[in-house]
Amino acid sequence: MKTWRLNVRSFTVLWSGASIVAKLSILYGALIALFVGVLAAVSYGGAVRVMEEESAANARLAIEQVRNSVDAIMDGIDKDTYIVFSNPEMLRALKNPAGLSGLDGRFRYAVEKLVTDVAFSNEAIDSLVIYDFKGGKVASSFMSKELSLVELGTPAKAADGRFALAAYDEERELFSLVRLVRDMDMKPVGYLRANVRANAFRRAFPTELLDTGASILVVDGERVVVFEGAELPSLALAAVAAAQGSSGSFSFRSGKVTYTASFFGSRSYSWRIVGFVPSGRIGKAARRLRDITAFASAITILAFFAVSWYIMRSFLSPIHRIADDMRRWDLSTKVNAEQYGGTDEVAFLSSRFSEMMERIRTLVDQLVDERSRLHRQELAALQAQINPHFLYNTLEIVNWMAIERGAADIASIVRALSDMMRYAIGNGTETATASEELSYVERYLSLQAFRFPDKFETCIRASEEALRCGMPKLCLQPIVENSVQHAFRGLRKKGIISVSLDIEDGDLVAVIADDGNGMDQETLDRLLTERFEGTGIGTATHKMDHAGIGVSNVDLRLKLRYGQAYGLSYVSAPGAGTTCTLRIPANGGNA
Repeated sequence: MKTWRLNVRSFTVLWSGASIVAKLSILYGALIALFVGVLAAVSYGGAVRVMEEESAANARLAIEQVRNSVDAIMDGIDKDTYIVFSNPEMLRALKNPAGLSGLDGRFRYAVEKLVTDVAFSNEAIDSLVIYDFKGGKVASSFMSKELSLVELGTPAKAADGRFALAAYDEERELFSLVRLVRDMDMKPVGYLRANVRANAFRRAFPTELLDTGASILVVDGERVVVFEGAELPSLALAAVAAAQGSSGSFSFRSGKVTYTASFFGSRSYSWRIVGFVPSGRIGKAARRLRDITAFASAITILAFFAVSWYIMRSFLSPIHRIADDMRRWDLSTKVNAEQYGGTDEVAFLSSRFSEMMERIRTLVDQLVDERSRLHRQELAALQAQINPHFLYNTLEIVNWMAIERGAADIASIVRALSDMMRYAIGNGTETATASEELSYVERYLSLQAFRFPDKFETCIRASEEALRCGMPKLCLQPIVENSVQHAFRGLRKKGIISVSLDIEDGDLVAVIADDGNGMDQETLDRLLTERFEGTGIGTATHKMDHAGIGVSNVDLRLKLRYGQAYGLSYVSAPGAGTTCTLRIPANGGNA
């Protein structure tokens, strides 16, 4: 049962993955095979029945002709022997008080000459013998086998004036026919025995029927008078004897052979002429017809399948090509609808598909342009918010005044802020090296250290290879800013903010971590999906008090620039701190 289910499942998988041409060809071929197979089976069955009926009819006709020939031979014997027992001299001899044995020489010679002349006048008769009731006899020739009066009288009396079978000499292939002889007053006076040659009857058997393995018999009840052909089982004669009617047919099976038996009764005698035709004659022709039918059916099915496959392929090939175009299509592929031509449904699909693909390409180009403009606008807005030139110049003045008056702390703060503004203004580009971005973060943290003394410590680490990589400006500072603003709120201990940059699997990976409050799962899930104005790592539900770029904006910028595989990812739990990982290609600054 399990194997059957596996086979069905495997077939379902193969069928679902097959092409439309293959499916339709298989279905159409199966229907044609079913139709041709049923038609061939019906035709073959009908043809076999016709052959069987025709063969049986021919066999019956042949046996009927044999019956007519046997009757003709017997009629000839009957007419010729009538001369003997109707002869007055013969009747007088049979009535002789001394019997045939007491005839004088002249009279006996006359009787013997009559018997001999009649016997030689019919080629079917080997010899004739006349018997009286006293045991005397007159024969035309030497008799090899004598019969008693009882052996002669029993069948003769039962036949009541007609010939009946009395004995059979297998060695000489002679069968003895006997009949009762009556005088003019219809009183029995003796017996007439005719020894008939079996070959005389066999010559009436058609050789073309015997060559097929058939058997032909002349039977008298259950006794065989003449037999020719293949040997038959012993039950065959019993089946003939049990058959009702003077003529008919029936089937008889012996072992693996089925016989069709046809029989006809003699018109004037108690005999039956029987023919047994084996089914092999019909079977051979039927097998030949079956082979021809199977071959013709196979050729027809293959021809129909080839034609149907060609027709369906010509119809479905354009659709198949459209499907291939759809599988291979990308933004750089151009679909040419003109290759299909025409005005049918396939041409319509091709045209619509081409238009749709071109429309998608146009929309994607428009989206990319809009995203690019949005990035530039966001960066420009950020720079405009924190980097006005007049503020930068003013900070330079304050810095010099603080130096002249000996206010070193104020000078340091102003210098750090001035350097940050100079980095943001830069040369108008959107990218910088990781080293420059990390310096910007260090200056920002130094400013926050003045604002929040003893609130946190910083740990910054970067590999030399990572520092040489390029990256978009202002990616790290919003993440660090959120940690400073929100990660340690309400904590009495001094926190740690760590920033590390490394190269992993061809990507630049920046990890910003703190050991502050952390976030619950709900806040963590919403952190990068909602565009909070200045949302921080520690508390994504609180807005910052000043404008800035939130981490969700940073993540969106990176994904739009490098793809969905890049951007920000967070790991956090309440009381366990927060870790943010930024991943971009190592050559991100040149992308």
